[in-house]
Amino acid sequence: MLSVFLLTINSLRFALPIVTLFGTAPTFFTFWFLLRSITFVFPPHIYRRCDDHLYSIYQRLVLFFFQNWVHVK
Repeated sequence: MLSVFLLTINSLRFALPIVTLFGTAPTFFTFWFLLRSITFVFPPHIYRRCDDHLYSIYQRLVLFFFQNWVHVK
């Protein structure tokens, strides 16, 4: 029984990063849209700085899963 459970968990190991990344993408898109709406009245360099920061946060999340969970370097 335990071996069947462990085999199932190991075979579905790829599912957690996929679900997490696809689950967080709408949240990041919504936050980006709000950011774009708010910074519309400010100079473009403020939007670019905020957009770059948001992008780096998302890339850190992607790298975290692909380096630690999937064991890809």
